[in-house]
Amino acid sequence: MSNVKRGFVIFIGANWMCDTAVAQPVALTLDYPPASLRAGEQGAVKFRVALNRSGEPTKCEIVESSGYPRLDQATCRQIKASGRFKPAVGEDGRAMTSEYTGVLRWKLPAPPLPTPPDSASE
Repeated sequence: MSNVKRGFVIFIGANWMCDTAVAQPVALTLDYPPASLRAGEQGAVKFRVALNRSGEPTKCEIVESSGYPRLDQATCRQIKASGRFKPAVGEDGRAMTSEYTGVLRWKLPAPPLPTPPDSASE
C-alpha cells in the first residue's frame, strides 16, 4: 500500500445561471498531482464545464490559470473523469444541458509538527 502524501483541494462554487436553471456540483474526487506536490505548486484554478442532461461533464476549459500547467490540466482532467453535477432544470421541469463555472483551490498540506523532545530522557 502506497503512503502518498496528499494536499488539499478546496472547491469554491460559483453557481452559473443558465436561463431559468442552475447546475450544482454533487460529487468530485480529486487527487493532488504528485509532481505538483513535490514541486510545491499550489493555487486557484477557475474553470468552466459543460454538462449533459444527466449532469455529467462533457467539456472543461480553464478560465483563469493557477500559474501551474500541471494543476490546470489536473483540474479539467479530474473534473471530467469524476465530477458529477445536479443537472439544471428548465421551466418545463426537465433536465437540460448547461454550464457551470467554479474555482478549485489547490493547497499544499501543512508540514508535520516537530515531535517534542522526550522530557523523561533529559
